[in-house]
Amino acid sequence: MNVNKRMETQPVLSSDTIDRVKQFGEINKAVDIYVNVYCDPKFTSVVWTHEGVPITTQNIAKYVSSSSPTIVMHTIHGKEIQLDGFNVSLTINELKAEDFANYTVTLRSGFPDVRFTIVLESASVPETPGNFSTVASSATSITVQWDPHSGGGYKQIFHIQYRVQGSSEWTTVSAGEEDINEQRRRRTYEVKTLQEGKAYEMRMYAENTAMKRSNFTEVLISYTQSSESTTSSAVIGAVVGVVVTLVIVCASFIVILLIKRNKGKDKREKNDKCYVNTGFHNIHIGDAYEEMENKFDVEHPQSSKTYETLGTKEKISVYDDLENTKGVYGKL
Repeated sequence: MNVNKRMETQPVLSSDTIDRVKQFGEINKAVDIYVNVYCDPKFTSVVWTHEGVPITTQNIAKYVSSSSPTIVMHTIHGKEIQLDGFNVSLTINELKAEDFANYTVTLRSGFPDVRFTIVLESASVPETPGNFSTVASSATSITVQWDPHSGGGYKQIFHIQYRVQGSSEWTTVSAGEEDINEQRRRRTYEVKTLQEGKAYEMRMYAENTAMKRSNFTEVLISYTQSSESTTSSAVIGAVVGVVVTLVIVCASFIVILLIKRNKGKDKREKNDKCYVNTGFHNIHIGDAYEEMENKFDVEHPQSSKTYETLGTKEKISVYDDLENTKGVYGKL
């Protein structure tokens, strides 16, 4: 038994091929549609069909089929690795409207056939980016954001134009790109080296590698900050901070006073309750006097009665005595 015999494998489509079900071309131009596969040994034959009809690649003027060794990317157990494989392509020259259809490639070997269908679509003008708006600004920069839309079947590049409001010349900057199979996400870009305290008109567009350009977005008016406004903002922020601190301190002081007041109130209420329990609040001043009178009557019971029994003392008439005396002397 030959232990050194290589293990043969069935052709397998690579991960980067599976993601390219749709491929794009442009009217009156050539396009290459392709698949990447890895296998050992190489497949024995390749057959292309156009809407189910076999393509005769002998017509060199219209179709050319080829295959060549290449490094293919494939994902195994969540990890992307490089493998030795083959690129199998079909060149279609001078595309016409009827050429935008479905193309199927069949790979034949000692294993069951492997087939893959490609949808060829006409590359179109990229769609205008959406939600173009300002995110932030500084004295010398403005940050904007937007949502990419379809690139028309090709990689697209985003361009931002800006100018000081009232001027005529636009300045254009490249703000990044998006590949065909790249997942769309909201993008941001900071336009730098602007003038302080100015109003800027801003707009953007997308352009794909087929040299087709989208419409412009609506003009966005944005402002850079001035150093004075920055200083004022800092001062205002400091003042606000001080005011907030004072409010917190005053509130804390008021809360402490209320707590102390409540404690004092609770203490007085507690004392009042003790006073109530003794019964002293039922004693009136009049009762005190009455009690004193009663007590005096008990200790000196004869005092009031004595005055009553004595009544009115008879008056001694001095004149009567004088008269009597005179009478005596007269007799003498």
